[in-house]
Amino acid sequence: SIEKIILALVLTLVIINAEIDLSVASVMALAAATLAFTFEKGIPVPLGIVMALAVGVACGAFNGFWIARVGLPSLAVTLAGLIGFRGIARILVEDRSISGFPEWFNRLGQQPLVGPLPLSLIIFFVMLAITLVLLQSSAFGRYIYVIGNSKDVARYSGVKVVRVKFLLFVA
Repeated sequence: SIEKIILALVLTLVIINAEIDLSVASVMALAAATLAFTFEKGIPVPLGIVMALAVGVACGAFNGFWIARVGLPSLAVTLAGLIGFRGIARILVEDRSISGFPEWFNRLGQQPLVGPLPLSLIIFFVMLAITLVLLQSSAFGRYIYVIGNSKDVARYSGVKVVRVKFLLFVA
């Protein structure tokens, strides 16, 4: 379940920013479906991973555009995204189970990489450290907090509110 903890870590930044993202699980499913679909079409797994990550960034940018730039409520936009992204994932893989991935890929997040720690846990600890430094020691972290407290005060103080919100949804 480490992937859910990693998502929750990034979602924490969105929540501090006084927004919500209900579509994170659907974006994760769409990225996984994209990887499976590309693998089934004969695309190498490393390239499929890059494509799956690009799909996740595109979904976040889509949500971020409607929320940050247009000004729609994040609850409505991400609820619609939840339904839409899940639907696209279902179109890609239908009701099929896609298997036959290389063994290295199947073991990627489960086998110990450094001592008893698997890659996924190492990624989590690195992201946790980055998040803590970001929130406690950077201007961007202060922007996240101030926008969460009052978007208008942040805007009048010179904070680029649209940019910060957009970047959080992309993340």
